[in-house]
Formats: sequence, structure tokens, C-alpha cells
Amino acid sequence: MVISVADFTDRFIEIFGNKVWEDFCKYSRSKKNRKCFNSMKDVSAHLIKYNNRCKDLTNFYSHKQYTRFILICIELASGDSKVEKDFDKRTPLLNGNYNRKWEIEHIFPQNSFDDTFQTLKSRPDPILECLNKYSSRQLIRRIRWPRTLSNRQSNTCMSLQFYWTCLYCNIDRYLNKHCLNNLTLISRKLNGDTEYKTADFQTKITLMNSSKENYKEKDFYINRIFKNQSAKLAKDYFRLLLERQYILQFDFDKIFKPDEIGIPIIFFKDILGYSESAVKSTFHITPLKRIWCRKRRRIK
Repeated sequence: MVISVADFTDRFIEIFGNKVWEDFCKYSRSKKNRKCFNSMKDVSAHLIKYNNRCKDLTNFYSHKQYTRFILICIELASGDSKVEKDFDKRTPLLNGNYNRKWEIEHIFPQNSFDDTFQTLKSRPDPILECLNKYSSRQLIRRIRWPRTLSNRQSNTCMSLQFYWTCLYCNIDRYLNKHCLNNLTLISRKLNGDTEYKTADFQTKITLMNSSKENYKEKDFYINRIFKNQSAKLAKDYFRLLLERQYILQFDFDKIFKPDEIGIPIIFFKDILGYSESAVKSTFHITPLKRIWCRKRRRIK
């Protein structure tokens, strides 16, 4: 089987919906090219470009269709396949419009976010304490240690100092109510609950995991943050958001990591459900071609 552009389009829309498809087509493309693609090679190249879009965004809430795309991709690739995930399901309305079953919503509420994290934003010490527990250890593992101990210690201090400086300059990328790490998919049923709308984080955890209602989102991979019962303070909340930021970004990049000839095979297989043979046939991937591409990369 060879995947056609038409078949790709239908399957993409079936999973993500028309609005995400429109956003995908028009992103960084001229008006005359926004409605369709000429080949699957063009599709593959645009998928990589669309993935890289998140590197420039700070307000993901104002780009809801792209945020839906990110969260749905991660959930389908990393979540429990036994949990039903009909992300484009809609409820028809009398006027001909419809409501989506799944909505983009904030984890820590918009109206109280700044108050919750005000102390952290005004004082850097708690932020450093949080980062020391997680990100500094991740950073140290990547440092190439010099041979002597004195140089090693000096190198560590300089590297961490540079990292903290960069963090202060970009704190809103980590501690912002509209960051990706503070957004998730919630059912309209739960999100429409009056108590949930105005609830703080701890109350949301209780409501989502309530035995009275069967909320599927409590079992989502992207909603594991709601399983945490130990976080009580602002610095604990920041740690949760920071860890979620790293995990989501890593999972999303992994889905679109191109193979030796530049094809995001994981997206075609795990998200759209195509077989490996169909992907190989579409992009003419052969063992010899893979070996040639590896050798070419080594030469470069």
C-alpha cells in the first residue's frame, strides 16, 4: 500500500479534526498552497516544520489548534491504548454548530495563577531550590568533565551559573499560565462542572479522580500531573510544571524525530496508524538507502 495525500488528509482530519488540519495547512505557507499538498514528500517536510513551531511559542493558549495537535500526538503515542480516545468527537447543537467533547484547559487556573506563583517570581531562591532537585541533575549529566578535580568543580559552577542566567531571562517560558506545561485536554463534561471551573489545583485532583463520575481524562498520560498528592506549596507546583515541560517536549520531539532520510516514521505509525510497510513503500525506503544515508551523515 502506498499512502496518498488524499488518504493522509482524511486520516489526519479523522484524528485531529478540521480546525487542526486548517492550522496545519496554513502554517508558514503561502495562500495559494494552503489547501493541499503536492506530494507525501511535501507533507513529511511540513510535519517537521510544524513540530518545530513550538520552539518559538510562549502563549500556547492563543494557538489552541496547535496545542491540541501536540497533546493528542503525545497521548496517542505514549498513553494507554486501552483507554478510548475519540478526540474529534462532537456534540451537535440546535443551531447547526457543535461542541467538542475535549477542550484545552488550564491545569492551574488562570484567575489565580499569578497569585499562586507570585512569591516564586519575586524571589529566585525557591526557584533554584526546585531546579536543583530536577533540572540541575539533568544538566550535570551532560557536562564533559575535565581531567582534574579543580577544573571539574570550576566547570560545573560555570555551567550551572550560565544555566541559571538563561533561566532568569526566560522564566516566563517555564512559569506562565499559558505555557504548554499548564495546559491539557479535559472533557467538556468535567470542564463544564461549576465547581471544577473555579477550583484550585488540589480540588481539581479530587474532582477528576472522584469515584462518582467516570472521567476518562484521569487515565490520560498527559494528565499524570493530577495523580500527584504530595505537592502542597508553590515551589512544589513549579517542580511539577517544570518536569511536565521537559517530559512533554521530549515526547513530542521523539514522535517527529526524522529517520535517516528525513521521514518522521513514528508519527505515521503510532499516530496515524499506518503500517511500516506502507510508510516504506510511500517514501521508497530500502535497506540500501538507509545504509547510504548513514554513511553520508558520517562524512558530513
